[in-house]
Amino acid sequence: MYIVDAADAGAVGRAHRRAFGEARPAATMVVVAGLLDPRWRVEIEAEAVLRPPAAAAPPG
Repeated sequence: MYIVDAADAGAVGRAHRRAFGEARPAATMVVVAGLLDPRWRVEIEAEAVLRPPAAAAPPG
């Protein structure tokens, strides 16, 4: 997570915990000088691994 104001760290961390609940993914928060759009206060980068759906049972 990238934030532009260290004062936002607590609120961003609480929102992250609410969003992920018990999953608790590894995360890093970094204060940066600015983001692509100056109106943004936080940017979150995420990667996900999706498992293919289980194979359907053959008719029978």
